Amino acid sequence: MSFRTTMLRIARYSAYAVPIGVAIFIASMLLIAGSAEPWVGNKIVRGYVYDSTGTPIENAFVTVQIKDGATVKATLTDTTNETGFYSVTFAPGDGVVGDTIFVNATYDMNYNTNSTIATSSQDQPIQFVNVTLGIVIPEFGSIASLILIIFGAAAIFLVVSRRKG
Repeated sequence: MSFRTTMLRIARYSAYAVPIGVAIFIASMLLIAGSAEPWVGNKIVRGYVYDSTGTPIENAFVTVQIKDGATVKATLTDTTNETGFYSVTFAPGDGVVGDTIFVNATYDMNYNTNSTIATSSQDQPIQFVNVTLGIVIPEFGSIASLILIIFGAAAIFLVVSRRKG
């Protein structure tokens, strides 16, 4: 068989390959999209915000988003109470099973994110997502007080070293 004959056969069958491939792709996308189970009731997302030592953080700002890939479907916010607890309630139309729940917590220039996959609201209407931030020192909380501590320690070191010498 010559090269020309082979190319003609490929061209004849490839005319069918593209429409069949497109049809299979569209059908698979419809099956995937159709298989997402909507939430039957409200979806409650709650949890705690801690610092790296495990201490709850009061007044942390929490943003909870329901995402499908890069698409944000819904966003709710809350502020933690004295035990570091937050809670938001999404409506049934805000997402489907398999969406990603992103929780971002911010406090005093520290922030972190945690996420989970949304489950069925009938089986598990409440999903817990905790977030741990970097070390937060509430007693000192500002850069100015940290600078004062460093200069104070340096001054003590200088006084002690001069007395020895």
